[in-house]
Amino acid sequence: MKGTMADMKLFCEGKSIRLRTDSTEKNSVLITGASRMGKTFFASNFARQLMEAGHTVHLIDLGEKWGRQDRERLSRAGAVTNQVSEQGMKLVFGSETELYGCAKVTANVLGLRSLAAEAVLAKCFQEKSGIWETGVSMRNLVDCLSDKDIMGAGEQEWAAKIDMRLRGWNSIPDIRFCVRKNRKQVRKSAIWDFSGLDSAYVDLAAYLLIYCLYCQRKWDFRKGIKANKTFVIIDEFQNLDCERKGVVGTCLTEGQKYKLFLVLITQFLAGNFSDAVLNQLKQGGFRFHFRLSEEEAAAISRQLSCNSQTQTELYRKLVAMPRGTCLMFGPHSVGDRKEITETFRFVEIQEDKLPPKKARSNVVYSSRQCRKLAFETRRMEV
Repeated sequence: MKGTMADMKLFCEGKSIRLRTDSTEKNSVLITGASRMGKTFFASNFARQLMEAGHTVHLIDLGEKWGRQDRERLSRAGAVTNQVSEQGMKLVFGSETELYGCAKVTANVLGLRSLAAEAVLAKCFQEKSGIWETGVSMRNLVDCLSDKDIMGAGEQEWAAKIDMRLRGWNSIPDIRFCVRKNRKQVRKSAIWDFSGLDSAYVDLAAYLLIYCLYCQRKWDFRKGIKANKTFVIIDEFQNLDCERKGVVGTCLTEGQKYKLFLVLITQFLAGNFSDAVLNQLKQGGFRFHFRLSEEEAAAISRQLSCNSQTQTELYRKLVAMPRGTCLMFGPHSVGDRKEITETFRFVEIQEDKLPPKKARSNVVYSSRQCRKLAFETRRMEV
């Protein structure tokens, strides 16, 4: 629907389909399919509906595939946009242990999977303990790495490697790490815009953000704090490490206990992931497959039926599905029925025009108010 905002409704054989995220603890979502088949339209409407139900949603668009209308659906529901290259990003942790976990995340992104590299980065965080409340910046860490008064003789080699890789990218983004042991959670849905950052820093910022959200939900769980669910949408997630011991893999396997769920979007699964990761992805609560490649359609057809004739029929449907149609797995209700079923279905996604967004009134701020607003929005806190 060009030029207008659209809502979505799901139908199967003329009957409405209602997704039941309230019926299961497994709410992670996998969305696959060819380009321009409706994945982003579906995901943005799904996210908007989650926000309207009271849940928190974070969008990480690694491939910059989400257009203005897709993002506006989240904005209309209350999500704020954070341009990381301009506003920066503040990650708030509840303990030193959580903060030191950032050392492992950073070392892995740099390709330095070594306990020695992690120890060097952790030491940098420790050296800056005096500014944990206000925030240790990425620039602080880089400067610490090159300080020979801090790094011992046995640490300088690893410090030099890490320093070279961090400085080898473009300008260092304003990412800050804080420790607040009595923190109050800021539960705001957000659109994280990483455009303008070096691609390597995009990956690092994405991993650190996911790790921080995981730590926050785990902290809530341990403190007995009741909260609605948090969903993290990651488009083009095949660029990330999804192995079980990584941040994404940990969220998939353990996140549901803490009410943290991933919505993962990609064009192709085959060739991008190991068998172990594929099995892990298929254990999520919901799967939506838009038009598939011949290879993936054949694999899914074999999973759904042992009958060769049925497999052939499913295969033909999967490789020829029109735009706006997908194969759905996951808890749902049909029509007016209250019963919940998990039977797979071919679902049609229909667009429903939304009412126009109300125009904002013209408000004049004083210069003092303008300075206050600029200060409050300078760096978004997670």
